[in-house]
Amino acid sequence: MPRHLSLSPISHLIDPILDQNRINIYMKRDDLIAGACQGNKMRKLKYQVGHLPKINKPQILTFGGAFSNHLYAVAAYGAEVGIETIGIIRGEFDLANPTLKKIRQWGMLLHFVSRSEYSQRNEPAYLRKLQEKFPFAHIIPEGGNHPDAYPGIIEMVNEIRVQHPETIHYWVCPYGTGSTAAGIARGLKKGEMLSAFVVLKGLKLAAEKARFTSQPITFHEAHYGGYAKRCKVIEDFIMEFHARHDIILDPIYTGRMMHALYQQIHQNKIKPGSNIMVIHTGGYQGIIGYNYRFGTDLPVAKAH
Repeated sequence: MPRHLSLSPISHLIDPILDQNRINIYMKRDDLIAGACQGNKMRKLKYQVGHLPKINKPQILTFGGAFSNHLYAVAAYGAEVGIETIGIIRGEFDLANPTLKKIRQWGMLLHFVSRSEYSQRNEPAYLRKLQEKFPFAHIIPEGGNHPDAYPGIIEMVNEIRVQHPETIHYWVCPYGTGSTAAGIARGLKKGEMLSAFVVLKGLKLAAEKARFTSQPITFHEAHYGGYAKRCKVIEDFIMEFHARHDIILDPIYTGRMMHALYQQIHQNKIKPGSNIMVIHTGGYQGIIGYNYRFGTDLPVAKAH
């Protein structure tokens, strides 16, 4: 059976700039889902892994970088339910890396590959070789980016509608591999718009837009120099946001998304009277990795 997820609350942001523009921002706090596997990652995994015991697939194999939220979530799930996990990881092993230390503790088998080999992760021939090497493994794409991720995200949309029955004009989420946005788009009602804030530099938006031919979505750049690159502007914004709202944002996804959203508000690009539903996708463990990489001191949730 798919794993049950605890109900995450919705926060209403109180901020002078929002009052001045008569804009309401509500935030679905998936960062507060109970357990190590909070955020959108478990929602995306829910229907990709729940059936594995029935099809005799006692292993999960997936892909990610050395600080991957996705690898962290898969390793946590595997440890929880007793399924062996395998991570194909881009780059070299670092004993002190907090993400790698944790997923090893959870029993994930780590296989480090070159960047050139990692670039083949979506190619059928490469996947066939991996399947031959790990015949009992169920292979999940990087970031959980698969149509089977959508039902878990649509469940979140329906959950929000029960918690917040008022009109929503804009749904907002960060955009990496795109499966969270694709799931939200499939749950939209007439008159609602999805704004996706793209954190990957160089993403081919024309190809991404083709995934949403029948859904109203707009893309906005929010990479601030490159995916997971250090950005002092984002760091300062995260600290200020935490002081004002007591909400932790991560510097890879939600921090960049919220800064870009606030920039749009400052530039009067959002219609007064709008109700915005923002999805907090978690990523707390990524903050620890960011602090480790750059020697920063961004706020971290106590549980992590």
